[in-house]
Amino acid sequence: MNTFTIDGQELSLTDIAGMNTSDVEAKFRVKLPKGLYQFEVSKAALESQPNAKNSDKTNLLITAELTVIGFINIPDTSVDKEALIGEKKFENFYLSQESAEKFKDSLGYWKGFAQLTGYANEGELDAILQGWIGTRFAGQIKHRVNPNDSDDPYVNLDRDKVQAIPAEQPAAA
Repeated sequence: MNTFTIDGQELSLTDIAGMNTSDVEAKFRVKLPKGLYQFEVSKAALESQPNAKNSDKTNLLITAELTVIGFINIPDTSVDKEALIGEKKFENFYLSQESAEKFKDSLGYWKGFAQLTGYANEGELDAILQGWIGTRFAGQIKHRVNPNDSDDPYVNLDRDKVQAIPAEQPAAA
């Protein structure tokens, strides 16, 4: 039987299924409006996850949780800009397992992105990921048409155009 540890407590699926959710607040993901934001890397990790297209494979990836700490320009004047502070944007960098060369190439795309955010990244990957946390940068959010649902656009960070924010510069709001 699968067990999970949450805050040091071991729980089974049966335990979790029987939990009372009355004190759990409903949360909804916010799709960031188009604009130029300031982000801080709040989490970074090397992870694996099942491949959605092939259950025999597992994806290897670097995941980054980015927290909105400010904004520079959000063209939509109907947006409550202050309400966006603290919202999260998640970025995944998939690492190829086809060959050592393709693995290094795919890792290089993350490394290039991290350098653009202002983080120098040399050494062991785990230490680099932990050191990246707290890095602040400016980045453009764009929307792309979702071919499956035109009312629900894809929200993308333009990874090639991010810029470091100097540590002494306060977040813009």
